[in-house]
Amino acid sequence: MASIQKRNCGWRAVIRRRGRPTLIKAFATKREAEIWGRHIESQFDRGIVEDLRAAKKTIMAELFERYALETAGVKKSASRERHILALLTRHFGKIALAELTTQDIAEFRNMRLEVGRSPATVTNNIHLLSAVVEKAMGEWGY
Repeated sequence: MASIQKRNCGWRAVIRRRGRPTLIKAFATKREAEIWGRHIESQFDRGIVEDLRAAKKTIMAELFERYALETAGVKKSASRERHILALLTRHFGKIALAELTTQDIAEFRNMRLEVGRSPATVTNNIHLLSAVVEKAMGEWGY
């Protein structure tokens, strides 16, 4: 069960489970802390909550580099993919995998369209970004 603690400016819920990282979150009210604690623990019981520590530490530039070495190098269009990966690194490189949002991708799309790239080109760029993220989440264990 989540431990609910009174703090100076509100309440804090702490969830500790063997084999899992400790989760801590602050709330304005005790009721919010209890609801969050029950919700997260039910997700633990169903196996839904995943460990995001590695995804929070890994920046997108590392993933693009690994993808270029392991996957893009064996394709026929390797040089073109490396060029697109360099472009994606310039835009998304400093963002952690766990912090990547749809808003970031929409900003990239809008920026590329404003520069004068065709919608098909922008779609292909986003598809490559999607392939890198899927590979990281699937095969690489992020």
